[in-house]
Amino acid sequence: MTWAVREFLKQVVESLNTQGYRVDSLADPRSLGERGGVWRCDLGSADPGMPTSVVIKQAGEAWPWRWQDWACQFFLSDLAGTRGLGPEFFAADPQVGFYVLEDLGLGTDLGLAIARSDSRGLLASGLMACSLAGLHAGTFGREHVFSLLRGQLPGYRPMQDEQGPWRRGVESTLESLRPGLAGELSPVLDLLRNEMENPGEFLCLSHGDWRATSVWYGDAGPRLLDFRRGSYRHALLDLAAWELRCGGHVEAAECLWREYKGELERLGAERGPRFSQAHARARAWMGLWHLAQGERDSPVRRLLLQAADAPDLEPLVGLAGLL
Repeated sequence: MTWAVREFLKQVVESLNTQGYRVDSLADPRSLGERGGVWRCDLGSADPGMPTSVVIKQAGEAWPWRWQDWACQFFLSDLAGTRGLGPEFFAADPQVGFYVLEDLGLGTDLGLAIARSDSRGLLASGLMACSLAGLHAGTFGREHVFSLLRGQLPGYRPMQDEQGPWRRGVESTLESLRPGLAGELSPVLDLLRNEMENPGEFLCLSHGDWRATSVWYGDAGPRLLDFRRGSYRHALLDLAAWELRCGGHVEAAECLWREYKGELERLGAERGPRFSQAHARARAWMGLWHLAQGERDSPVRRLLLQAADAPDLEPLVGLAGLL
């Protein structure tokens, strides 16, 4: 263990004890992830109610996105209806720059489970659908509460413009497929951008990790481990992202739609024309996002064709034909 890590953990122990915890030591830190500043540590405590190990995340200038993750994780732990969707939030100190989360163990990639063609894929997609629906339904109408919480932490700034970079990336990709294609699809891109900038009744806390690299899956079900991209945005983007991951697994996809849409009614969104319109636009936005990331495989094509069933998105049929 380097001197810097040892000194940091010493500050964490002192802070926790100042906050009223009884912690004797944090030992054997094992680094987690690729970005640094996260450790699984053994915790020594005379209090029988304390866990034997925890995950500690460091926030600061080197990891500015962690303030967002911090706010999201605490928000979910403290909000009725969303507990259990992420690790339990134990403690934090903005001065030292750390927060302590429940240690869920190693876990596996939920995407691997969904990709299976047997009952495991069906179960995994259903569990994830329920978790996402619970996240959205539990956070619906609480954007102001979240903004107040986030504003109390260092490094606060309103959510950066996501639609500008999305539009530029998509247009560049379309032009590489065929010169002039971006201009032809400009009316469609306008529709999608306006939908995501003004999500209306679909404004909810979104996990935002559309590659699902920070989703843990174990016996207790899925957990959202990291909210680096977590923010209030269009809820149906998450649904579209997981539809793409289900790929050609028809039963898993049907389970995803059924569970998610059933739970999403708690948002107050009617399952009528408006829902169908927003769902199609979310599919199109997500398909184009993946396309701009360099993906041109059959799941992307399938999602774009599903979106093109909507009358105002029919031009996407031609785009899908180029992939």
